[in-house]
Amino acid sequence: MILKKIQDQLETFYRIELKYNVEDFIISNPSTASTIQKKIGSRFAQEALFIKQTSGEMEVGLYVDEKILAHLQEHNPYQHFGSHNLNAFCIATEGVSHFLYLLRRAEIGNPVTQLELELQAEIDKYLMTVLLFYSQDGKIPEFLFSSLFENFMWDKNLTETETARYKEANRLAMKFCFYLESHFVRCAKWDRLFDTARQFYHLNHWSKIRQLTP
Repeated sequence: MILKKIQDQLETFYRIELKYNVEDFIISNPSTASTIQKKIGSRFAQEALFIKQTSGEMEVGLYVDEKILAHLQEHNPYQHFGSHNLNAFCIATEGVSHFLYLLRRAEIGNPVTQLELELQAEIDKYLMTVLLFYSQDGKIPEFLFSSLFENFMWDKNLTETETARYKEANRLAMKFCFYLESHFVRCAKWDRLFDTARQFYHLNHWSKIRQLTP
């Protein structure tokens, strides 16, 4: 399934190995997670990570819209990637990114904020799409950066707090990814790209904010 392939690629990027398979945590109907205490979702409301913490234990479930999964099954981005499956791939990547980042932090005993999860997911979408396009076409389409960070609409059902968090995550991620693009992607310095992205991934919330704040 496509979600496990995304997980494997992200783990390779960041040199981590999670003992859990994301596909074992898929929720087909988000209404069944009504007792979950916290939900981390995408700005498009087509994926969500459900979290419940009790007595030092954490329960996790990942919902990805079945239409998104069906689209990726029919139009496999690892076989041919383009504008026809870009949005679906980004939504799936966001869900896997949330899952991986949360459980990785839990494994090493580090806390994580919702802003941190959203920021990392934005960066992960950029890295995954850049590398897929380059591996298949040998170049990055000019529309990609603006599609990821500028040319989209926010879900009208988001609360004011959620919208503010997504906008801040988008702003910070755009700043970091513009740095990656201008210094490494445009000149195909892939080792430097991975090293920089990996170092950032392992920073905590406040270290990331400080690095991206003048």
